[in-house]
Amino acid sequence: MALKRGVIVGLFILGLSRPMLAQSEDLTSRLTSFEAEISEQFKKIEYNVVEPEWGALNNSEPDHHTYFQWKSRKKRRDNLERKNYHKIDFAVYEWNDPEDGTWALKSWMDEFMEGRKLRPGREVRAYEYARPSVVIIDTNYVVIAQMRCADYFEEEFDDWVKLLEKHFGHSKAMTLELYCGGPLKWTKNAPDPNKKKKRKRRRRRR
Repeated sequence: MALKRGVIVGLFILGLSRPMLAQSEDLTSRLTSFEAEISEQFKKIEYNVVEPEWGALNNSEPDHHTYFQWKSRKKRRDNLERKNYHKIDFAVYEWNDPEDGTWALKSWMDEFMEGRKLRPGREVRAYEYARPSVVIIDTNYVVIAQMRCADYFEEEFDDWVKLLEKHFGHSKAMTLELYCGGPLKWTKNAPDPNKKKKRKRRRRRR
């Protein structure tokens, strides 16, 4: 009897959990083209790597999620003059329903990387413990690329921004850039941080 109850409870829990769906054709195509362009310099590492803590996004329920690490094929000197492999943490979160994505992003803004609360469109000057990161935010997906502070070089970081925007951005996608210890900047299609206030004022005038 106890075994039967355990099976019923287990099935109930499984029914509550959200199934992970297949990645959309559009995003699959974007990832494929992106990988093809950087494969000469970096190789994909999918095993024995641990995804960083992005904040509330880690606990969201996307319809598709993938994480892996890009590792340079050759050792190179970092900005501390040490020779090692350059590694980039890379994550993708996708929602089939834009409304689900909107709610997930809202929660993420309330608890972003290192537990910071962000105001969309507002720059953050000092950002303790932050690592150089590029974030592309679309209505249905989020793409994150993050490197170690020791591996940061301005020119290479800018190259990653351009590559990510080329393959995952479009006319309405937002780009967020975070540097070692800050600042955090919304560099493309930044939302208006005063948008809500303007709406409230209009309602009051009516």
